[in-house]
Amino acid sequence: MVGRLLGVGEENIRSTFEVNWFGAILALKACLPAMLAEGEGSVVGVASIDAQLAEQDLAVYASSKGALIQLMRSVA
Repeated sequence: MVGRLLGVGEENIRSTFEVNWFGAILALKACLPAMLAEGEGSVVGVASIDAQLAEQDLAVYASSKGALIQLMRSVA
């Protein structure tokens, strides 16, 4: 979602986090049981350089990707 925070609607904020963060949680919940049963496995979370850097019009997108990085670190 591109746009200054005050101009971004709540629905756009929710949909960005649903795709970029909540979708990853659901995927992890689906695949982790099999990985644990096998004793191994890999998961790749696709984030963005914007998760680490601040860009004026990407507050919603960048924070969703930052949340994804922390999710993957925590699960690992």
